Amino acid sequence: MKKRSKTLFLRLLFGIISCFIVYLLFLVLKDKEIDDIFPFLDKGIGYWEKTSKIITPRDNTASVVLLSDGNVLISGGKNEEEYLDSAEIYYPKENVFKTTENLTQKRRLHSSYLLPDGRVIIAGGKNVSKQGHTDDVEIFDPKTEKFSKYCTTTKRIDKNIYLNNGFICTENYCFNAISKTDLILPVDKYNYSRGFTSTLAPLDNNNFLITGGSYLPYKENKADKTINKIPAFKILDDVEKYNFKSNSFTTCGKLANPRIQHAVVKLPSDEILVVGGNTDKEKLDKKIFYKNIYPTTRKLARNQYYIYKGYLQEIEVFNPTDGTTKIVGKLNYAIGPHLFRPENDLILLKDRYIFVANGKGRRDELIDTKTWKIYPVKKMPKPRMTSSVPVKLNDDSILFIGMHVHKQLSYGYIFKLNIMEE
Repeated sequence: MKKRSKTLFLRLLFGIISCFIVYLLFLVLKDKEIDDIFPFLDKGIGYWEKTSKIITPRDNTASVVLLSDGNVLISGGKNEEEYLDSAEIYYPKENVFKTTENLTQKRRLHSSYLLPDGRVIIAGGKNVSKQGHTDDVEIFDPKTEKFSKYCTTTKRIDKNIYLNNGFICTENYCFNAISKTDLILPVDKYNYSRGFTSTLAPLDNNNFLITGGSYLPYKENKADKTINKIPAFKILDDVEKYNFKSNSFTTCGKLANPRIQHAVVKLPSDEILVVGGNTDKEKLDKKIFYKNIYPTTRKLARNQYYIYKGYLQEIEVFNPTDGTTKIVGKLNYAIGPHLFRPENDLILLKDRYIFVANGKGRRDELIDTKTWKIYPVKKMPKPRMTSSVPVKLNDDSILFIGMHVHKQLSYGYIFKLNIMEE
């Protein structure tokens, strides 16, 4: 009898321990995908290589630009304590970072563009002054590896695009980086109130687009308010075209979805691919949220779907010639807003594939603009960058500098495309 009781007790104890182990495994693995546990099972497109050690780790507010010799200039940004004026050059062939002279001032969220003569123009961004931003433009000469003050703009030039005619443009102001002249743009349909939530798209030397954004409607010179006194911002689907020759804006079409903080890129067909962003409707598939976004934001989101419900999965192609647009697919991973440099988060490879960077899901995605098939990208090695500054190195590789959550990484990653074209 005692032996039987002992056997039952041992079975019960074994059962309790087994359940406890299963429960622990559930807690650890409930938000895992199979390739999180066994990376060799990852069937995503491409592969990743880790760079050598960066001299000064910096966050995603730094600026990067590909130089004419194939090397990469990295400048400014912020580390864990302060704004940076340091700069360094990455040499892809040697896989090494080397210091160069400092910027003329500490700055972040600035833009860097390669000029036709091989020099680099640095404009916009924030600094440590009382006004919090800088109007000073500086220039980098790769021959001497020195920065020098170039000139001062008459207006802020944050969140901008660079056109082939030499102009750096925002929604209401253009600065010519070659002639050092500026151009105040006329009033557009929404009187410049789209703010930083719209995204600009270059067309050619004479035109660029303003897509989406939000504005605050006005009635009788007073802001229209909701009942609970919260400003009633309206998210736009309008697309406007600015023409340099006529110095005017014209409405040229509408997007399929009202969007803010979306990313755009000009395709070889001269059409505009529009990806990501937020809208004012519940558009995000809940299953996609809980499967692909929630596991990466669980500690911050606290299971609050409503924070993310406006994230747009749908990608569309806008035709600036006739003003039409069409939905060509849906993302499953790289969803959400593109806050800092939306014009750089879509990277064209091989004149066909668009790499979607800085999405909110478990991995990035690749869009085939020939078939509109969307491929998941092989997961970035851990610790995965949660935000980055990407720069295209060549037709099949991209350099990423950035951070994991709130920590700057002391190295970068290089994505290499290995897809076989049909």
